[in-house]
Amino acid sequence: MRILKRDHGMWTYRACSLAITLFMNAGRASFDCDACEGGRVQSAREMTDDEVTGLRRFVRAADLYGGDHLGEDFTPGDGSFETLRVRPVEGGRAVVLVTSGNRSFVDHEARRELLRLLDRIGSDLSRKAGLGGAR
Repeated sequence: MRILKRDHGMWTYRACSLAITLFMNAGRASFDCDACEGGRVQSAREMTDDEVTGLRRFVRAADLYGGDHLGEDFTPGDGSFETLRVRPVEGGRAVVLVTSGNRSFVDHEARRELLRLLDRIGSDLSRKAGLGGAR
C-alpha cells in the first residue's frame, strides 16, 4: 500500500490537498480545500481500475525517491506552491518533492504523466466539492 499526497495553494485557496491511498487492487482519492474567504470543502471517491493501474505504473517509472526534488515557490506573486509526498502506508521511507517549477515534472515522461493523472482526479473531486474543477 502506498499514499500519495499532493498539496497546493494559491490566491483563491489557502490550502488544498489531494490524498490517494493505493491498496492491493483498489484505490481511494480524497480532496480537501480551505478557501481564502472561509469555508472548507471536501470530496472523496473510489478510484477506477485504470486510475489505479496508471498511478502504480507512473509512480514506479517516475523514480520519485531519486533526485530532482527541488522546485520553486511562486506564492509571493499570487502563484502556487505544490508538493507531492509519497510514503508507504505502514510508514518507513518517505519523500517530498516540490512539483511547482520543477523541470523534472516537465521533462521526465512518467513524472509528467503522474501529475496529469493526479490533476484529472483532483479536478473531478474539486467539481464534486463545488469548486468548479479548480484543483
